[in-house]
Amino acid sequence: MGIKERRMKRLFGEDRKAVYVPIDHGILGMVKGLEDPVKLAEDLIKDGIDGTLMQIGIIKQTNYLFENVKNLPARVLTADYRQTWSIPGKSEEIAGCFLNAAAEQAVKYGCDAVKLLLPIGLSSELELEHVKIISALVKECDKYDM
Repeated sequence: MGIKERRMKRLFGEDRKAVYVPIDHGILGMVKGLEDPVKLAEDLIKDGIDGTLMQIGIIKQTNYLFENVKNLPARVLTADYRQTWSIPGKSEEIAGCFLNAAAEQAVKYGCDAVKLLLPIGLSSELELEHVKIISALVKECDKYDM
């Protein structure tokens, strides 16, 4: 079994079903329930989750939790960041996007996949920016069978 197959097996398990708990939503500010992401990761591992999504900073902080653990949950690296702009009384709009992590970092920290979003309904320039970022990371991930 190759590395890609092992990653897919960990991502989806024998039954090809999985429940992932995201811990990556705190990047734009404090989110209720994510005040202590390290403790949350500890609890989720004990509870036997299938996997989690994390930003690179949380992955670094919790990496020790995922070392030498039998049946570890899969980790998916959230590799993108969106800058939003809001004016009081107006809805938030995406002003831009960039990668804040690389496939090489995902491999270094034992992640099984990376995650990016493609928001729909943006200006054509912003959608194209997102597609270019996604395309570049797909090529990079292919180097690592991810």
